[in-house]
Amino acid sequence: MTFDDSILILPLIDGLKPWEYNIYTMHGIYGAQITDGVLYRIIEFDSIGCFADRNVYMAVTDSPEAESYSITDNR
Repeated sequence: MTFDDSILILPLIDGLKPWEYNIYTMHGIYGAQITDGVLYRIIEFDSIGCFADRNVYMAVTDSPEAESYSITDNR
C-alpha cells in the first residue's frame, strides 16, 4: 500500500444518493499514514448528526464511481 493507491472513503446514508453525500460534497478532508505497510486514513467531514434518524455506513473502495453503491434493506 502506498499513498498513490486510489482509495475513497464515503458515508452510505440510508435513502440518500452516495454521489450527493460524500467526502467531497460534505467538505471533507483526510490525513493518511502508512505503518508497517498498512495505509491508515482519518477522515473528517461535516457533521453526520443530521442523519441520526437514518442508517449510516462507511464504505471503503478503490472505485471513484459512487453511483455504483446503494443500500438495500434486506430485513
